[in-house]
Amino acid sequence: MNINQGREMRKTLLALTGALLGLALTAGSAHAVKIRVQSIIPAKTDEVAMLKDFADTVRDLTNGEVDIEVLPGVIYGS
Repeated sequence: MNINQGREMRKTLLALTGALLGLALTAGSAHAVKIRVQSIIPAKTDEVAMLKDFADTVRDLTNGEVDIEVLPGVIYGS
C-alpha cells in the first residue's frame, strides 16, 4: 500500500466512524445495532486488520451497543 492509498483508507475509516457513531447515538440505548462489513479483500491484509481494530474501537466506545462484524474475502448471502 502506498502513502496515497493509506490516506484514502484513513479518510474512509474516519467517515465510517462518524457515520456509525451517529447511528449509535440515534439508535437509543434499548437496542443494540449489529453491522456487517463485507469485503472482497483477503483476510490476511492490513486493510482487514484495520477494519477489525475499528470494529473493536466502535464496540468499546459504544459500550457494546454497536457491534461490527467484519467479513473479509467472502460472498455473504442475506
